[in-house]
Amino acid sequence: MFGIALALGLSMAISAKAQGALDGQCVSLQGSVQCPSFQDAYINPQNLSSAWPWFASVTNVTTFDQQFAAYFTDPNRFLAEKLGRQLACNRTAALNTTLQYERTILCGQFSQISYSAQCNVANRADPIMVCQDTCLTYSAAQSEIVQNPAICTPDANLTTARNTTRYNTLQRDYVTCTDWTSLVSTNNQTCVEGDANEGNCGFGPGISNQLCAACDPSGNRTVPACCYANNTALSGCASYGHPGAAAILPTTSVGTAMASPTASSSSSAPSSNPSGAGSAGTDQAGSSSEGTGLSRGGLAGLIVGVIIGALVLGGLAVFALLGRKRRNESGAAGVYPDPNRPISGVTTSSGTDGRGTTVASARDQYTGQEIFPGEDVIAVYPYNASLNDELTLEPDQRITIVRLYDDGWALGRAADGQEGALPLVCVSSTKGEIPRIGGGSSGTGTGTGTETENESGNEAFTSGASVDGAVTADEGGFTSDASRVQGRR
Repeated sequence: MFGIALALGLSMAISAKAQGALDGQCVSLQGSVQCPSFQDAYINPQNLSSAWPWFASVTNVTTFDQQFAAYFTDPNRFLAEKLGRQLACNRTAALNTTLQYERTILCGQFSQISYSAQCNVANRADPIMVCQDTCLTYSAAQSEIVQNPAICTPDANLTTARNTTRYNTLQRDYVTCTDWTSLVSTNNQTCVEGDANEGNCGFGPGISNQLCAACDPSGNRTVPACCYANNTALSGCASYGHPGAAAILPTTSVGTAMASPTASSSSSAPSSNPSGAGSAGTDQAGSSSEGTGLSRGGLAGLIVGVIIGALVLGGLAVFALLGRKRRNESGAAGVYPDPNRPISGVTTSSGTDGRGTTVASARDQYTGQEIFPGEDVIAVYPYNASLNDELTLEPDQRITIVRLYDDGWALGRAADGQEGALPLVCVSSTKGEIPRIGGGSSGTGTGTGTETENESGNEAFTSGASVDGAVTADEGGFTSDASRVQGRR
């Protein structure tokens, strides 16, 4: 018993120390209305405010919900940036347009990118990833909206710069869905489906023409399953010209909790009691003990035995958790990297190293060429490092690739000999036509330029400081993702 008590005390001390380091910085999403399927996740508003300034006003889950809702309702924020500038759509025509599952995608980013990683570690929160099919639907919704001339300017009528910006955005968001496995998962038993996290088939909290059209059965169309869910409201669709959708009644119940083999028993449905035990009381408890034939002494002995057993199991669980914590710290340092970890600590063993799983080559999404270790690449987007082991990139900077990883990152060496991690999406192979799509500086490549009508500021991909409207983490930009290894399948 002394060993168990010691273990329990040690566990409490470790937990208090970890939490104390982040005291006042971590906010639990327990009770969130905007991200109901992320109840066990934590966010760090102080760090997130670097990319989403509205997080500066977030102090608890209530203010998070308020600010998150305002982020979508304010036409000068998400709408202006994503649909107006990045996708080159008419902001007035797009006022009532929603990118399907946009809220779920952001809920996953808020809780899993590096800004919130330490909060989840300190609170022993397991990663909550968005299901990849939900992310792919989001990406497809972007492409569908772009092809709608009533909302977005046709490609042929765009300048070369704006057309390039549009398709760089579409490609970037698609790559985020398919390649960045630290944010999404193909395991539908443990990931968050968009339909579970948000109602109305992911078309926003209110009724809309998009929702009604998607659920309209006219013309023998196949109606999506989400249209029959109890969190989808279609009764007002007749006023949008879709009476068939308005006639659909909910037939399925959708829970907000993600499916998980370790789900809490508190989320289970209460068991029925045919004996009418709904009115609890001392008389009922007494009659129960008499009915089972247990004496008061026997019942007391049983209770004591259960308590002792629970303490023993608790002690074993504590030792298991401590052992797991030690293994995670020593064997998986790449999951949440130490900002002070020296570059020299990376090994040259094939297959894996201190950062994660290495690969022999990676395809350049801009030129289609294969990138191999030892080859040079050119930075096409600026990148501001936020960790000590990352490289800051400037457009046209030449980097030698030292090692490639399976999560879209690489270890590179600059001309001055400095080594560090960098996201491959910010660089391009020198073997093909190098696109000039970064920061507006003069380029060495022959590709066409991109967005020059930057209404919102620097178009850099950053890992930290930014403003609403910059192409950063704010819109699925590529960030210093400290959790980039944890989601590998």
